[in-house]
Amino acid sequence: MGGFWLAALAIVCGANFWLAGAWLGLVRPPEAPVFVFAARPLWQLAACWAVLAPAALVAARTRAIPVVLARQMVILLAMPLLALALAASPLREHAAPFIYVFLDLHRWVLAAAVLLLASGLATPAGTVLTRLRRFVERRIAGWPGDSGWLDAALVIVLVGSSLATSPVLRFQSSLNGDEPKYVRYLENWYQGRGMNVSGLEPVARLQPGRPALMDNLRRLRTATGLVAGDLWQDGRRLVGLSFTPPPSEAAGTGQWFVEGKRGGTYQVHSPGLSFLLFPGYVIDRTFLNWSSDFHPQFPSNLYCTATLLLLLYAAWGVALFRLLAAYTGRPGLSWGLACGIFLSLPATAFAYQYYPEAAGGLAIALLARFIWLREETRTTPVVAHGLLAGFLPWLHLRFGVVTIVSLAIFAIRNRHSVRALAAFVGAFLVPVAALGAYYYHVTGSFAPWALYALSTDAVPPF
Repeated sequence: MGGFWLAALAIVCGANFWLAGAWLGLVRPPEAPVFVFAARPLWQLAACWAVLAPAALVAARTRAIPVVLARQMVILLAMPLLALALAASPLREHAAPFIYVFLDLHRWVLAAAVLLLASGLATPAGTVLTRLRRFVERRIAGWPGDSGWLDAALVIVLVGSSLATSPVLRFQSSLNGDEPKYVRYLENWYQGRGMNVSGLEPVARLQPGRPALMDNLRRLRTATGLVAGDLWQDGRRLVGLSFTPPPSEAAGTGQWFVEGKRGGTYQVHSPGLSFLLFPGYVIDRTFLNWSSDFHPQFPSNLYCTATLLLLLYAAWGVALFRLLAAYTGRPGLSWGLACGIFLSLPATAFAYQYYPEAAGGLAIALLARFIWLREETRTTPVVAHGLLAGFLPWLHLRFGVVTIVSLAIFAIRNRHSVRALAAFVGAFLVPVAALGAYYYHVTGSFAPWALYALSTDAVPPF
């Protein structure tokens, strides 16, 4: 069996050396991808195998490479070859993530294989690496789980790497994709316009440093009264009494906008991320800049807003690290995994992109640790996590699946604690009911997919 794995190792090593000089490009859109593969001549692949075959024979005779190590390296180095095969198969439209991890990052895969080999061989280099790894694990394992040192180290690494790789652009409002949707909410609230984004004024037309924040509360009070009145009229309609219908029906207007049943323009995108970033945006707009170089409705620089986004990303990393540490009982391994995840794509991109994934990932990591790994029935933590579970659909509708799963798991695990269950469900219902009321105010329906159903651009939210 040892000879088989060493022969397989020689084959995949040779193929990876040959693949290191190859190129794979996408020449058609991802919906119907066509890849072009350019590689070195096949005689170079044959030469690699010719060199590695005797080395495999020597290793088999001397037992220099343990079978377990050879098997691990074969599995690791086979992944780029499988990704290439997937790109050439009928499943190529699903190949993009595997191509990115194992081909675009191929050099990192090779580096990982070299480190794995060096740490597992009975050589001075392997001995040093193994002893160093064990020393670090012993020292870290001796630290108390709640000491905060590993948390602080992780924050420094994540924030430092993000700032070093994007020191200027990350603070500018040069937005792409759906990012303007979330920043538009911020400017709309700054101008006191609530959720209706029609008539949003350009920054240049406004007096500097004059937010109209209290107007949002007045609009909220008015909308609450309208929702109550609509509920009363719908109740009368359901029981067969006379009722007053709404002025019109909501309808999609394109570009992910919807015209409400009482007029006005509303965005299909959820405003949860904007709620979290709004304090920083108020500081940016009021005190730090008044120009609009990239978009007429947004300020040029978003220093505090981007800082809050970066902190959400760092907090997400810490939350995932603590979840892994609580599950594995190995803080060193968990810290390394968290670093690897958050210093690579796609996670690292959410440190400076105005998308809800960082906030959603943070909430999900906190909920997973609380629901699965902690026996907690005190009212305050239970209420806090119930609110967090109910807030997830405010970030994006697809997170609603996690909301439902969190509620179900908490109910099962705490079925004997009526007080804890009542506290969690009661807190959970507050943001969920508020979101339903918002949908009802705009569309006349409490359904969570109401806005998506009206949008002419909509794709399934899940």
